[in-house]
Amino acid sequence: MTRDTKAAGKTRQLIETTVQAVEKGIQYADDTAVSMGEVMEGAKLSTELMNKMAEHLKKEAENMRAIDHSVAVVSEVVDNNSATSEETAAVSEEQSAQVTTMVGMMERFVIE
Repeated sequence: MTRDTKAAGKTRQLIETTVQAVEKGIQYADDTAVSMGEVMEGAKLSTELMNKMAEHLKKEAENMRAIDHSVAVVSEVVDNNSATSEETAAVSEEQSAQVTTMVGMMERFVIE
């Protein structure tokens, strides 16, 4: 075997090793691309879910504001009813006192 033949054999072997390494690199790149695609799909799904959650939370906040307003209205009605009840009780006491006074006055009169 001549030196040229040995050099050609080594060169062929180096080229084959390089081609195999390049093919592995291409496979790794393809696998990485697939993985990245899956990651992107997962991120897209997560973003969609977070947007839906944000919409639901916004509706919840609106509902809570409506409930708070309704409670405030009920509280105002209760306060008004309480004030009216107090006024009615005061009027009743006054009328009771007036009735007692009238009964006392009527007892002075004698019907024959």
